[in-house]
Amino acid sequence: MKRKVSIKNKRIFTPYSLPPTPLRSKTALGILVVLVVIFSWAIPALAAADEDIKITIDGKVLDFGPNEMAPYELEGRIRVPARKVFEAMGCEVRLLNPDEVEISKQRLGYKMFGRFQQCALQAFTWGFYNRGIDNKEYLDLDVIPLIVKGTFVVPLRTVAEAMGCHVYAQSGWSMNITVDPRLMIDGAPADFEGMTYIIVNDQAMVPLDQYCALKNYQVLFNQKSGRIIICNKDEEKTPRIRMNIDSTKAIVSGREVTLDAPPVIRFNLPFVPLRFMAEISGAKVLWDEKTGNIAVDR
Repeated sequence: MKRKVSIKNKRIFTPYSLPPTPLRSKTALGILVVLVVIFSWAIPALAAADEDIKITIDGKVLDFGPNEMAPYELEGRIRVPARKVFEAMGCEVRLLNPDEVEISKQRLGYKMFGRFQQCALQAFTWGFYNRGIDNKEYLDLDVIPLIVKGTFVVPLRTVAEAMGCHVYAQSGWSMNITVDPRLMIDGAPADFEGMTYIIVNDQAMVPLDQYCALKNYQVLFNQKSGRIIICNKDEEKTPRIRMNIDSTKAIVSGREVTLDAPPVIRFNLPFVPLRFMAEISGAKVLWDEKTGNIAVDR
C-alpha cells in the first residue's frame, strides 16, 4: 500500500513528520540566536589564539626561523625554547643530560643558575660557583619543563625573573623583556658590580653595602645574628636604622616601623628594600612598569 503524501503550501509532509508549530519556530530561532552569540565570541578568541607570540628583548624582536620551535601559550603561560631565548638574554645554557638543562648568568661576581628537569616542578635557582659557596634555594615552577621535539621548553616569566630580568606583558601575547633594568640614583646610574637590583617577593632589593656606600652611610652587619645597623658616618655613635634579616620590623631614629619586605640574604650578601631605604632619606622612587627601570631622586 502506498503512503499518501499531502501537499499544502508547497511543503511536503509524510505521516511520520509534523509541520512546524509557532512554538517550535520560536525555539529554533532562540537556538539560532544563542549559536550566533557563541560564535561571535569564539571567533575573536580563536583568532587571538592563532596570533604569533612576539618576544622583545631590550627593544629587539627575537626572530624564530621556520625550522625552529617558536614560543607557544598553554594554560595561560608562555613556554619558550630554553637555548634560543635565554642565550639572547645573555645567559649560558647547558644541557647536563638528555632531560636536564642549566641556565646561568653572572651576578655580583657569582654565577646564578637554575637547573630544570623535564616534568619537575622545582628547580635550583640560586647557585654560587665563583667563591666556593654552594647554597641552593628551590623555586616552585608554575609550568612543568618539557622536551618537545628534542628542544627543552621552560616557562618564560618565571625563569627570566629568577635571572634578574624584567618581564612586561603587553596586549595579547607580546612579551617585553629588559635584561638588566636600569637604576638611577640622584641622576647617576647605579651599577653594583654588574647588577642594579633584584626582585624578591615583588619588591626591588639592593645590596646593603654598595647602596649605603653611595649614601655615605656607615654599616654594621652581624652575619650570625642577621642584625643590621646603619648610621650616618658623621654620627657613628647614633644608630639611625636597625633591621634584622627576614624581619619586617625596623627601628628608624628610635621609632618602630613596618617594612613592605624584610631584608634578605642573596649571593651570601644582605639585600635591603630599595623603596624603604630611599624614602627614609626623603627621596622619591619612580618605577617604569614597561622597562623595569627605577629612578631614585630627591
